Order: sequence, then C-alpha cells, then structure tokens
Amino acid sequence: MILTDRSTILLPAEKVWPFLVTPAHFVTWSHNLVSVDAREPFTLGRPFSAVFKWNDKPIQFLVTPTIVEPNRRLELRFDNAVGEDVRPDLRMVESIELQELFGRTVVTKRLALTHHGIAWYWVVVMTLITALGHRVGPDRLKDLCEGRPVS
Repeated sequence: MILTDRSTILLPAEKVWPFLVTPAHFVTWSHNLVSVDAREPFTLGRPFSAVFKWNDKPIQFLVTPTIVEPNRRLELRFDNAVGEDVRPDLRMVESIELQELFGRTVVTKRLALTHHGIAWYWVVVMTLITALGHRVGPDRLKDLCEGRPVS
C-alpha cells in the first residue's frame, strides 16, 4: 500500500531540507511520531530507533536512512516493528522528495507499507482516498517551515 501527500511550501528547497533531516524538527511535523533517539541530522546508513503511536499504542521501529540527497530527497526505511498487535515483519518506507520551482518547494511524501495485515479492500479504499482526496487537517511540515504554530 502506498499513501501519497503533496504540498507547496513558500521557501526554497535549501530552507526546507533542515526540517526533514533534523530529528527534533522531524518529530514535530511527522504524523504519529512520538520520539527518535537520533540527535544529529539523519545520515545515510546510520540507523536510529523511533516510536510511533498507532491506535493509541506505541510501536518501535529501527529506522535507516537509505537515500539522503541534500535539498532533493530523503528516504527512510522502518524495520523490526515491536509493539502490541503489530506484525514483526511490518515494513514502512517513507520517501520525501523536494522539487523547487520559482523559490517555492513542492514536497511529495510517499509512505509504502508492506506486511501490514490490513484487509485488501481497505488498502484499495485508502489508496483511492490519498490519490483523489484532499488533506484533512493542517500540513505540519508546511506550518513549521513557514513559521506558523504547529498543532
């Protein structure tokens, strides 16, 4: 299952990039992320652990940056899920691409989930909603980058 979200931030890519690779910023804008044990900017191949809240239950992952192209692309692989009612083979790959156009940055976020155990019909529904629907709620990354309070 692949979920996609796209937004435009009113800043050049070089100003958006630090919000992607700095752990404290990443936790602030990333949906359902509670904590990461990284202190330095994400580096290619250097793993760290992260805790998400899913259905009010914590899930811990080992996260490895697999692509780090400054001001262009960040890809993180989430493996070794540990948590109540979570499949240990659950894997997520989050890819964030930046494309600068006239001083603005189009941010495309893709989340690919495998071994999730979600029924096929819900996968179809969620894929259609993300492909055809509109964002519900604020874009926390956009708000953080543009200096607005993050809710």
